[in-house]
Amino acid sequence: MSAFQYFELPPPRSWEQFEELCADLFEAAWNDPALVRHGRAGQRQSGVDIVGRQGSRYPVGLQCKKKARWPVQQLTIREIDQEINEAKAFTPALQTFYLLTTAIDDERLQQHIRSINERHKESGHFDVVLLGWSEIARRVHTISVSGSSRCKSLTCAYESSPWLNGTKTRGRFPPSPPDKVLCTISGR
Repeated sequence: MSAFQYFELPPPRSWEQFEELCADLFEAAWNDPALVRHGRAGQRQSGVDIVGRQGSRYPVGLQCKKKARWPVQQLTIREIDQEINEAKAFTPALQTFYLLTTAIDDERLQQHIRSINERHKESGHFDVVLLGWSEIARRVHTISVSGSSRCKSLTCAYESSPWLNGTKTRGRFPPSPPDKVLCTISGR
């Protein structure tokens, strides 16, 4: 078991780094070497930053929404609805649409997504998935533990930490916080 799961991973500092992290994560998770970042900054993208294939589902669109941690910025229902409406214009029509954000997970927003999915099921539109930062960080951990070489944009280095050597103290693991944790997002 990796000690990485005991850390609260901070989100990337820039939207570019966040988008790159998401591209690497989903390329690895879906085993999709054809996954691409769609267009470039300043171009109309129909609400889609990344396009990929999830098994037999194609196209799957991903929209990355970087939010500040301080002062805290939340994703809003209005933003969600706006992004979904833009994604409806994507061609060919999306099968699934992921909204990925560095904002904290929010039950109210997840409930909103569930109600959208009920309406979309009736109207024949795509499924919508909302992932907040905690869930994205959990998936990064899962991919890094599985040994995927594709998730290259996340590098964590731990220095002189009892967490790494599996030391148990009074039945607790890990026994204490690490001396130093360096987590950085870097280029591919």
